[in-house]
Amino acid sequence: VARNTLTRWDRRTVRSADRHLVMGETMRRRVADLYGVAAEILPPPISFEVDGPTTTVDGVEPGFFLAAARLMPYKNLDAVVAAFAELSNERLVIAGDGPEREALEAAATANIRFVGTVGDARLRWLYGNCRALVSAGFEAYPLTPIEAAGFSKPTLALREGGSVDVVVEGRTGEFFDRPVPQAIVGAVHRLHAGDYDAAELARLRERHAEHTFAVALRAIVDEELARTG
Repeated sequence: VARNTLTRWDRRTVRSADRHLVMGETMRRRVADLYGVAAEILPPPISFEVDGPTTTVDGVEPGFFLAAARLMPYKNLDAVVAAFAELSNERLVIAGDGPEREALEAAATANIRFVGTVGDARLRWLYGNCRALVSAGFEAYPLTPIEAAGFSKPTLALREGGSVDVVVEGRTGEFFDRPVPQAIVGAVHRLHAGDYDAAELARLRERHAEHTFAVALRAIVDEELARTG
């Protein structure tokens, strides 16, 4: 009974709004399915600065694959680690920390390096010197592929959730359909055969720039003020 009451309250509250904004197409479809609401897309801003200071990460040579994430179960980094155990000629750098770190390190092979939580300067170096980003978790709207795009780097992503709004297959990265080692290995091989579009990557980053967001939000506010005034 309590659940049904809460569901009715939730739907009534959502439908009481004059205008609904969501981050991407996947979320728009979800809102339509749940609430029968036609939402508009307003991509979120990314505040991470591409042109800030850079600090080298000691002991890491350029040309690696990068996973930048909290080390949590839903990020599926166990599958990424297992995939790179099979990819002995490739290197993986994992930036981030979390409760899964001990188990992931125990399963890791010599071509996998954990660098822990890094500040912006080291993260910029990692983005700038990686071959590609690996994003294996289910994300409502992933931000790291957008950050990587600012450095003209493609992303290997799970074909789920908001990742399909951010990654354009064959142009800004590649998908794998399930978070399992064999699928990730296949995506790595396809990435090597690909030719990724620097202009498309730049457009992805620009679409999420803070000034782009501010202009779009200001236009929405002005429309609402004009309508209600």
